[in-house]
Amino acid sequence: MEFDRISDKEEFDNGKDAEEQSTDSLFDNSNLKESSSNSQKDIKKMYSKVEKQEIIAEFYKLKKEFKSRAKGMSYDMNKIDKKIAQSFGVSRSTINNWKKKFGFSKNKKKYTNAEKWELLKNFYKIKKENPQLRKDKIAQMLNIHISTLYSWERKSKGSKAGIKKIYSEIEKQEIIAAFDELKKEFKTRAKGMLYNVKKLEEKIAKKLGVALRTIYYWKKQFEIPKNKRNALTLNKVEIA
Repeated sequence: MEFDRISDKEEFDNGKDAEEQSTDSLFDNSNLKESSSNSQKDIKKMYSKVEKQEIIAEFYKLKKEFKSRAKGMSYDMNKIDKKIAQSFGVSRSTINNWKKKFGFSKNKKKYTNAEKWELLKNFYKIKKENPQLRKDKIAQMLNIHISTLYSWERKSKGSKAGIKKIYSEIEKQEIIAAFDELKKEFKTRAKGMLYNVKKLEEKIAKKLGVALRTIYYWKKQFEIPKNKRNALTLNKVEIA
């Protein structure tokens, strides 16, 4: 959706204050008028998960466009938020509830490692559930720039200053089980052959996305001997 262009401030000096003029200009667009009129119907629309996420993305897009075009003008952002929400036939509180439900974070200048990891998880979860959505649109839904997410992702894949993933107890045990299962499978296939056990273990750990020393630490944490396979069963993962 595109707003009508907001020109010089002189156009707003006609007896109406800048806030009123700004909001009027926002809703001059015919598409917004049509969407807004739909909200007057008595029938309450049931939105799918994808529709909710798309509305959130468009909400942020229109809000960003308004701020850009109304730069230097005085306006009440709460009223703007309400009018933008109404243009989609929903209330502002409804959009806020959807944002909370999907775990969309408010914009912050600084994020903790846990917050960064959570945003990345939400990003790829939404992409997996809605493959038709563009990545930049999903980033808008999370109220963060796509380049920032890409930067975090690159750092999490090798940078010393990257994002340290926090594993749950269940995830740790599953990784240990997968590690032992893969090691056992390789030994069975390579029976009678010579190979470096240490290098094999490092390769398996790398395949599972963790350091070998981390797996050793977890095994010690759960009091699992290195030569004892964890009782958990997992899907088999091929070693390249």
